[in-house]
Amino acid sequence: PDSVNEIYNISTGQEISINSLITILKKQVPHLAVVVHKERDIDNIKRRAVSYKKVKQQLGWKPVVDIEKGIKLTLQWYKKHLEEII
Repeated sequence: PDSVNEIYNISTGQEISINSLITILKKQVPHLAVVVHKERDIDNIKRRAVSYKKVKQQLGWKPVVDIEKGIKLTLQWYKKHLEEII
């Protein structure tokens, strides 16, 4: 299939809580904004997990690093290329 204009989820395929994600982000970005916990809306979905099935089937892509290393590598890339992208 033609992958032009397709939308793909790029993920580990593993569920992670928002609190765990914040913990990982704070390790990499200590000056991260203050997190405010609020009551969850009744309509809000309790759990989410993103699948990379489509990108694997169509492009052969699969994750090779976990979420923590992926965030670290992504932040390092942005720091290195910041002037190019702004």
